[in-house]
Amino acid sequence: MPSQHILLPYNGLPREMLALQAACDLAKARRAKLSVVCLVETSLSLSIDAPDIPGVAEANRALDEAEAIAAKRGVRVSASVYPCRDAGHAIVTLCARLGCSHIIMEMGDTLREGTPPLSSDVEHVLANAPCEVWISRIAE
Repeated sequence: MPSQHILLPYNGLPREMLALQAACDLAKARRAKLSVVCLVETSLSLSIDAPDIPGVAEANRALDEAEAIAAKRGVRVSASVYPCRDAGHAIVTLCARLGCSHIIMEMGDTLREGTPPLSSDVEHVLANAPCEVWISRIAE
């Protein structure tokens, strides 16, 4: 079996727990590398490389949590904060750069009357990712 590498976008939201658990279980079962990334979308008025991007401290806390949860499940992760302009585009770009075999992501808070069934980020990833994409959703 070729080398497996899973990419998990994670922001520390309770609804993302299922995706984190699935990514850990898949990584363990397939002896895959697991990269957990917290995307911090920034406005055009702020440089992507700015040292004081709003949301980075919260992103680091979310990644610490993800690393602790993964460790309890017996999985080591590579975790990083990734400032970006558009999360969907960033996920596809990171996937290609890392050579990922899978993306596992949460579908977002979109199942409300009058909203599209999938977020624009999920739609972009499904349409453009060069690998398998697994979408999770916690039933309400």
